[in-house]
Amino acid sequence: MPLEPYGRKVAELLGEHVVADSFAMLFRHRVETSPDSVGFRFENESFTNAEMARFVDRIRISLQRDGIVAGERVAAYMHNSPALLAIFIACAMEGIVISPINVALRRSDLAYALRDLGTKTVFFDAELAETFAAARQDYAVERAIVYGGSSGQAVAFDAWLMPYSGPGPAPVVRPADPLCIIYSGGTTGLPKGIVMPQFAPVGAGIRYNTIADFSDRETYFTTLQLSHSFAPLIALPFCLTYGHTFCFWKWWSASRFVDMVAHYDATITDCFIGMIATLLQTPPRDIDSRLRNVRVVAGFGGKDDVAMRLRRAYHERFGSKTFDLYGFTESNGLVAFERESDARKDGSCGTASPWFDVVVAGPDDMPLPNGEVGEVLVRPLIPNTIGLGYHNKAEVTTKTWRNLWIHTGDLAYFDDDGYLFYVGRGNHFLRRRGELIAAAEIENVIMSYPDVVEVAVIAAPSEFGEDEVRACIVTRNKAFDPKALYAYLGDQIAAFKVPRYIDVMDQLPRTGAKREIEKFRLQQRPLDLSWDATRAGVLRAASKPPSQQASQEAGMGGKQ
Repeated sequence: MPLEPYGRKVAELLGEHVVADSFAMLFRHRVETSPDSVGFRFENESFTNAEMARFVDRIRISLQRDGIVAGERVAAYMHNSPALLAIFIACAMEGIVISPINVALRRSDLAYALRDLGTKTVFFDAELAETFAAARQDYAVERAIVYGGSSGQAVAFDAWLMPYSGPGPAPVVRPADPLCIIYSGGTTGLPKGIVMPQFAPVGAGIRYNTIADFSDRETYFTTLQLSHSFAPLIALPFCLTYGHTFCFWKWWSASRFVDMVAHYDATITDCFIGMIATLLQTPPRDIDSRLRNVRVVAGFGGKDDVAMRLRRAYHERFGSKTFDLYGFTESNGLVAFERESDARKDGSCGTASPWFDVVVAGPDDMPLPNGEVGEVLVRPLIPNTIGLGYHNKAEVTTKTWRNLWIHTGDLAYFDDDGYLFYVGRGNHFLRRRGELIAAAEIENVIMSYPDVVEVAVIAAPSEFGEDEVRACIVTRNKAFDPKALYAYLGDQIAAFKVPRYIDVMDQLPRTGAKREIEKFRLQQRPLDLSWDATRAGVLRAASKPPSQQASQEAGMGGKQ
């Protein structure tokens, strides 16, 4: 079929069939190709492609009625739901830039994201109304729509939604037009809104299909939040391109994961390394055998001793075929990955995708010999495959994309056969429970606490195969209470950002010339000198985001 509205014929890129050149066109292609097929399942609800299109069209005409036009930015502070998915697709069809916001954010980091986004319109869940109201005191929002209940500060979603009156005309959406803004910790500084173009998810779906010999009409199951790039920008377009059913859930639950795989009769899923860790803590059951015929594609942590041990334990218990990958939000994932047709190397993330140039470089950006650890640099070989840059941060964009390479801050090496081995991160950011965290953001909030003179946030080892957050502080108060600081941070920032460990020190180690904090020396400091929220008995109740409190479980992980 022609690629409407441009009239071009179906394209071939790197030998792969391309059915659309934008996310909007991809959804339209799937609806036109198989309208009566069940394309989406959420918990116990099912939607054919035509039914989802009807829901999307009602949101589209409601956006049009409110005068929200292409190029405007809209935020959605919502749990996974059919409504959030439909809002995402509707904005894509209208050329409106949607930003799904992590539901774990609290007052300070939510207000920061909304302010940085500069949005006038926010969709939010009723159960998140209290946090949204607090953030709204710091950043005024003109239009608020509440889903799943009522709120005095917003119009109810059902009342806002227009009756169905047909799809109506849609604006022309081009491959390079911005599709969405995904907030991530980035490589340095405060969280950054990564602007993803309309074609990027199309390419990611095609790359995903080269991982294994997938059959027609597979069933994909994910518990990943739509506020992250993997579910909406990789897994969803993969399903839309090849006609698979996209099944999703409100949140991760280790105790229910295998049951959900069986419930959907899923054949593909994603289960990042932190999720693997919590899954392995559940008691073995006969139903575990259901995972033997399921392919698991996710970030398994690369050449990390804990991650490799967890992956081996997963194979021994569940027997699934697993595929590790390396990627990051700016690249829209799948930069390198294991393939079913290739030999495996323990601890490797596989080989680079032909969609990218990938090098491991030294401080001067010059490629290093195979076997030497350096920073991973990436650039695309196909236009509109990666992020367009950081929203509102041109200077940081220029620095990160310097020399026409994305500087990831990730450390890795290539072997002589072209296999990539991911070994860790730089000091500026951490990964905890699958969330990328900017150290500077936590440091800024801690500095707002009374009597704190200076602070450095670093990574500490975790039994989940990723990082725990450790804050090293200098205070003028000799009776300083780490537990009180911990409680304060729990009201200000997302739970996954709150440090598990707090070190109260007389001074921080610094270099002689520039007086920069030597974080590597802090990481050498014995961990048992720190106040530990686990030992204090407060970690479990305070560390889970709202989306996981109801399930009484936590944990996500992996490099992606």
